[in-house]
Amino acid sequence: FLTAIGGFLQNFLYGFGGIRLREDGLKVQPLLPEQVRRITFKRIFWGGKAYQLSIEKKEDKAIYELTQA
Repeated sequence: FLTAIGGFLQNFLYGFGGIRLREDGLKVQPLLPEQVRRITFKRIFWGGKAYQLSIEKKEDKAIYELTQA
């Protein structure tokens, strides 16, 4: 059961959020489904730091803001 939850969360982070964990930091290429206009991921921990990722769809583009939390 817990592995299913992990897969579900990974789908959101790595799929919709487009998050890629790299040695030089987080890379973001969001891909929101047509029905989703906005999504926020809080407390993403990477490299000893916490981040917040906010994604909003404007026209045909997904605009994102990655901030240190």
